[in-house]
Amino acid sequence: MITLLSHIHSLRWTIPCFLMMGSSSITMMFWGALRLLSAPLPKKIYRIGDDALFSSYMRLTLFFFHNYVKAKVYVYGDIEDIQKRDENVIYLSNHQCTVDWIVACMLSEQKQCTGKVRYVMKSGLKYLPIYGFYCYQHSCVFVGRSGKFNGEKFIKELQYLKNNEIPVWLVIYPEGTRYNPELTEVIDKSKKYAVDLGFKKLHHVLTPRITALKSSLRELKDHVTAVYDVTIAYSNTYDTETRKRTPAYGMPDFVMGKSPEIHMNVERINIKDIPIEDSKLQQWCYKQFGKKDRILTGFYDPDSNLYEKFPGKSSLLTIKQRQTIPAFLFYTTTLLTVISYSDDSRDFYFKSSLCIMVGGLLWVSFKS
Repeated sequence: MITLLSHIHSLRWTIPCFLMMGSSSITMMFWGALRLLSAPLPKKIYRIGDDALFSSYMRLTLFFFHNYVKAKVYVYGDIEDIQKRDENVIYLSNHQCTVDWIVACMLSEQKQCTGKVRYVMKSGLKYLPIYGFYCYQHSCVFVGRSGKFNGEKFIKELQYLKNNEIPVWLVIYPEGTRYNPELTEVIDKSKKYAVDLGFKKLHHVLTPRITALKSSLRELKDHVTAVYDVTIAYSNTYDTETRKRTPAYGMPDFVMGKSPEIHMNVERINIKDIPIEDSKLQQWCYKQFGKKDRILTGFYDPDSNLYEKFPGKSSLLTIKQRQTIPAFLFYTTTLLTVISYSDDSRDFYFKSSLCIMVGGLLWVSFKS
């Protein structure tokens, strides 16, 4: 029985993994066709098509999150205000696991603008097969760690977004790396950094770095209208016996239902209300992460009336079936048809996937 249950759990992760990874090659094939056919047309036509393609793939991912995992997403704060607006924004958030990337799309899908999502990502992620290249061409911005940050290149990529009037939800994780309560060395280093800046130590988030945020605010001040400051917490990430916080679950464990609830607080801040001078911006950013720390302190305190929830009124974040089912049907039908129609079609799919992986790696290496 135990062995059977183990196989069932393994299958629960294998199915969405197969469809999402298999569909990534399908997405790139359509992207290649889009790039070729739109070459003689205005750049805006390509961008519209690219955003639609990115949105469709992310909706496939959201289909599994809402219909397969059935995770409940509780949202607090300025969500009603945000749902009324259609705007370019900088999205700030604490960072714990790979699911954080999907949470940004859950929020953007409330306005059906997931195609506008563009991440600020660690430079090494551009070498991730297929995904790295696709994120690169989708105008995601890759940065090195603080000691290897190429400010000139980063600013150039931001100017590309602004000068081409590319719609954007620019997702930034100012902590620079994921918060993992088991990585005490990283946490201690973060606390020391806070003390060096003259701030108090934070306990449930890392001390934010402002390098990427500062450049983004300065370069995009006339292109974005607001910052969405988001605080995220996941259920089942506190051990009541040891009374210690545990690491947030990664994508495989999350798909297997180990963290059935996500709590998200959203604060909308007008871009004009944020200082861009270094010391003032550092204070502002620390203040925002101090708010996160206080919210998360209650969330991870079993003696608090806010245990595993956030303060204030919550609403259940939902995504309509009509937003995700078409993407699921499209990718599933296309993928299964290609790999099962004939030996030739299957051979074409696998050879094309290999070419996309190799070609993508060579391209991002050349452009680095």
